[in-house]
Amino acid sequence: MSVLVEVEVTAGEFEWGRVFSTLPEATRIELESLVPLPGSTALFVWITNNAHESLKSSIDAHPTVSAVERIESLSDRSLYAIEWALDYDHLFRYFRDENIHLMSASGSAETWQFTLRFRTHRSLSAFHKHCEDSRISIEVLRIYNPREHHSDQAFGITQPQQEALILAVRKGYYDIPRESNTEELAEQLGISDQAVTERLRRAIATLTRNALMGEKL
Repeated sequence: MSVLVEVEVTAGEFEWGRVFSTLPEATRIELESLVPLPGSTALFVWITNNAHESLKSSIDAHPTVSAVERIESLSDRSLYAIEWALDYDHLFRYFRDENIHLMSASGSAETWQFTLRFRTHRSLSAFHKHCEDSRISIEVLRIYNPREHHSDQAFGITQPQQEALILAVRKGYYDIPRESNTEELAEQLGISDQAVTERLRRAIATLTRNALMGEKL
């Protein structure tokens, strides 16, 4: 049976993370489409808005990036197509070679979070071994099976996202004045501050699209 895993990786420990290492810490990056990865490919990436020219030159300066094109611009973020050489990234190359499905990927200049689907627990163990051998430190946030993943969803929100969102409301995170912060929520959930921020952001975006805008993901 396949297994789903949420992991967090320090951005400086893999090449794709280093592509964005010079962006401001508050900048958020999210892969729009995760497809079977050839040796060199264009990935579509949403990036929270910064000055376009400085952002483009920062990414384009990385040696594995051959082209950066802005496809769409919204009020708070822009969609970029980034052409890069995947074979220089031992993490993404492993995903491709071992047929590991990247279900979601988002991050910042500091850390990245991935949801991965492995065909078996054995392939997950092999991934752990690969990370150890490659000196990539990963933090496993959650492991669950696909049935649990789908049965937990309401309006497309995963169980971990529901848990974070409900806790945030109960603890007054959205109250005015705010009665808690992401550090306090992270301590109760047993995950990083960055992971809490990502779960809340994804939960709100998914809930809005599915419950209010009538979209289906």
